[in-house]
Amino acid sequence: MKLTRGKRIALELLGPPLLGALILGTSNALYAIWTQPRTDSLGESLSQIGAYLLFAVIGAYMIAGIPSIICTCVIEWRFAQGLNPATWRAVRLFSALGFVSGNMIAVYLTDFRWGIGTLWLGTVSVGVGLLVGFLLGILIKRWSTKN
Repeated sequence: MKLTRGKRIALELLGPPLLGALILGTSNALYAIWTQPRTDSLGESLSQIGAYLLFAVIGAYMIAGIPSIICTCVIEWRFAQGLNPATWRAVRLFSALGFVSGNMIAVYLTDFRWGIGTLWLGTVSVGVGLLVGFLLGILIKRWSTKN
């Protein structure tokens, strides 16, 4: 797949919330199914996974939309300055921006409160942000190479 500048920008804007939602939504759905009584059928379990994922995607775009816009502006500015999207340096920048976005989301979600729950939420947000940035960087690196 040849990645044009327009497709890359669309991926940078829309990809992070979707990837984060898939990671968190799938893990939450699997945990909920794992811990519930085994009286449900497979169809009910799959519909629960779908509901968790839909809720996660909607929430992710509401919460991570602004950090995604900011990161897209920063990364496109760096590409305009000469950074090649098909390099490991670009992947490192995506990872760093994902880490920063995860911190922004953690601060937003915890509202600067401290405690075990907020520590867990902050850690998860930062970790998922870093993972999403890394995965997005790998995808863009791979799709930006000339075949």
